[in-house]
Amino acid sequence: MKKIVILMVSVFLIASLIPTVNAEEPTKEWTFIFYDDADFYRAGDPLDLISQDMRSSSHVNVLVLQDGENTPVKLWYIDSNHNKILLDEWGELNMGSYTTLRDFIMYCKSNYPANRYMLVLYDHGLAWKGACIDVTSGNDFLTMKEIRRALSESGGVNIIGFCGCLMGCIESAYELRNYTEVYIGSEEMNGYGVWPFDKISFILENYHDASTYTIADKIIDAFKTKNPRFGTFRDMLLRLISIEASLIRYHRIFLYLLYPPHVTISAIRTDKLDALISAVDSLSIELVNNYTKYRFLIDRARSRAEDYPIPMRLFPPAIKGHQVDLYNFVDRLNKPALRIMIRNLQPAIGNVKQCIGEVVINEHHQIGHARSHGISIFFPYKRSANRLYNVIDEYQMYRDSGLDFVNDTHWDEFLQLYLQ
Repeated sequence: MKKIVILMVSVFLIASLIPTVNAEEPTKEWTFIFYDDADFYRAGDPLDLISQDMRSSSHVNVLVLQDGENTPVKLWYIDSNHNKILLDEWGELNMGSYTTLRDFIMYCKSNYPANRYMLVLYDHGLAWKGACIDVTSGNDFLTMKEIRRALSESGGVNIIGFCGCLMGCIESAYELRNYTEVYIGSEEMNGYGVWPFDKISFILENYHDASTYTIADKIIDAFKTKNPRFGTFRDMLLRLISIEASLIRYHRIFLYLLYPPHVTISAIRTDKLDALISAVDSLSIELVNNYTKYRFLIDRARSRAEDYPIPMRLFPPAIKGHQVDLYNFVDRLNKPALRIMIRNLQPAIGNVKQCIGEVVINEHHQIGHARSHGISIFFPYKRSANRLYNVIDEYQMYRDSGLDFVNDTHWDEFLQLYLQ
């Protein structure tokens, strides 16, 4: 009998040492999942900012998977007092591998269940190519197909956001359309200093029972508050004092005018993307079938369209980015003086603009990109003077990418004509 009692006590003691913090964890409304890929040279790490601005609560869980340059991957839980609780160390992992992202999402869902999930990925954005470069893993990065696969195998999320530049493109959003309700990205500049994490924490907690679209709308409004259209006086002061040589400090004022505040951000409804893709396809077919007729108009519209990632308006006009604002481009095609010539083109233009209005829940842009409307598209400038950017090679990568957008539209055929 004594041996049985000792055995039962031993079993009890061993069981008490097994972590059960989440065994009876009630299902909350939101789990916020942050993929912190700070594994690149001179990377800023947003972990401390997130722990300072965000917290778990009765309705929200906050988890961070952190990877720094030459450091092991660590899994953190931000508690209700903004404390960072180290849950586990996963060793050296490739943050550019879809399995890392998939396993992190599945871990969060298994251990911190919620009715809805918001995933944010931090690192450089590569537009339609993907995001999250891991320098210590051979500069591997997550392609859009890998991100889609990670979401597919982990059951998807309700909101996905990219804390990185250039991710507000139609190709990337369309690739993830079946695995998230809302896609948040920037046509131009975006980073953790731009994200209003404190407001997001407040929104998820205080509007936890609101619709996902309402939550996304309020998140974009929070971006507007943190990043005013014309920037802030503090922004200008930081630019002025960021150089030590006082004799040449005044040139920073000119730089501020040359390179004005240029943050952009938008929230996109993925359930409306099919209609927009159909509209873009119809426009592409019309442009392809009548390219000779519209060639001058296309060249003119492309040269003047809002493009990314070059916001410096005083730069030589031949130096362009490789993405354009879709709405602004088609709007420039529809010139009143030429409407007789483009009579058949007008319905296609109007349909694209209408669909963009239905797809974009909310968007914000600063004065550096005053003609942004929330969603960009790959459109390299054929006469670009940027020697660091090979237009033809980039187009061939785009054509061979296998992205759903490329396969489902004639946009790449239109680009082929344009680049000839």
